[in-house]
Amino acid sequence: MLLALFPIYFYLSAFQGVQLFGGESFEYFSLVKKIFFVMLLGLMIVRLAACGRSKGLSFFVAPLLLVFFVLISLAINSADDQGGGLLVRVAFFAFAVFWLQSVMSLRLMFEWCESWYSHKTISFLCLMLILGFFLGPFRLDISNGFGNSRGSFSIWLFQLTCLSLIFARGVKENSFEYAFFLIFLPIFSLQCIVAGRLGMVASLALACYFFGANYGRKQAVFCLLLSFITGVLISWGLSFLVLSDRAIDPMRYSEVFLYVDEGSSQFDYYVGLFDRYISYRFSIASSAFSSNLLGDLLLGVGAGNFKGAISRYPHLGLYDVHNVYLKMLGEYGVFAFVALLVIVLNGIRHAYSYGLRTGVWDFFVVQSLYVAISMFHPDLLLTAIGTSLIYIFSYALVIRKLT
Repeated sequence: MLLALFPIYFYLSAFQGVQLFGGESFEYFSLVKKIFFVMLLGLMIVRLAACGRSKGLSFFVAPLLLVFFVLISLAINSADDQGGGLLVRVAFFAFAVFWLQSVMSLRLMFEWCESWYSHKTISFLCLMLILGFFLGPFRLDISNGFGNSRGSFSIWLFQLTCLSLIFARGVKENSFEYAFFLIFLPIFSLQCIVAGRLGMVASLALACYFFGANYGRKQAVFCLLLSFITGVLISWGLSFLVLSDRAIDPMRYSEVFLYVDEGSSQFDYYVGLFDRYISYRFSIASSAFSSNLLGDLLLGVGAGNFKGAISRYPHLGLYDVHNVYLKMLGEYGVFAFVALLVIVLNGIRHAYSYGLRTGVWDFFVVQSLYVAISMFHPDLLLTAIGTSLIYIFSYALVIRKLT
């Protein structure tokens, strides 16, 4: 039953709702996802308790420490309800990793993934969404990331890239043309329409690694060039069609080249340029830290209280710090921050060891990309489930293979 519920929850996690089905669909989707989440968490706990497995329980030490320090921070700070949600997500991560790496056999795991996450199914799904965008039914939904932010929906699509490419190694039609045009390109094209930068960059990086490792550096360069051309063509195509509610705007980042400080040094100029391109994430983080005392970093300022402003646009108010690690440090303190780092680095260490032992670096690359994009996103890894299920899977898989 768990093997069936996990994939269903994975696909449901992409949607907060569908405008095509009416505004009330958001409430129904939320309720259904909560039911699946509770069922999965409960079944994993019951399954692990029933199997009576004690080996590997040391894995829970770091997550328990993270939970402990988060609870302390919540107890001494006034906070919103995000803290309770974080505790549940950390628990889900811990039990999911332990269940996947201790109960499932490797053969069963691969058969399960290949049956539920076929690259043909994923490509068909993406092509139908693209068709729905241009024909109209899903235009508004895709423009809004199906109720998620564009960035979060694009990261969810990055998970499809991981699944499609990693499990495409054994297909009979395994050629560069097949893998690029029929496996990777439908996902990347949908990401270009959604215009979520982090997911696009992560998918492109993974694809370049995949094609370079399997077909050679020349094909990796072709992948980069063809993907760039695809992004430009989609951008021009949407402008040509004059879609007033289009998801991507060719001039979306034009502000990057405006408001240049003439007197700034060359280094400051490029730092400012990059900061504007990433939507002032550096400025927001700097503002958040500057408004707090050094002592606040010990146990944090509480969930939802660590926010920053954009100095150029103070009237826009406060924003979440778009960095999972800095957000953990600011909200829950240095001890929770260290516990998070221990958990993340433990996964990287196992993935690196697996790569050294087998020569297959797929899972190390996937985890490294997750670690990288989590530096530009407020909720990922342990702090968000729907966009991190492939991270959880890769985390468990490398531990399983090394034990």
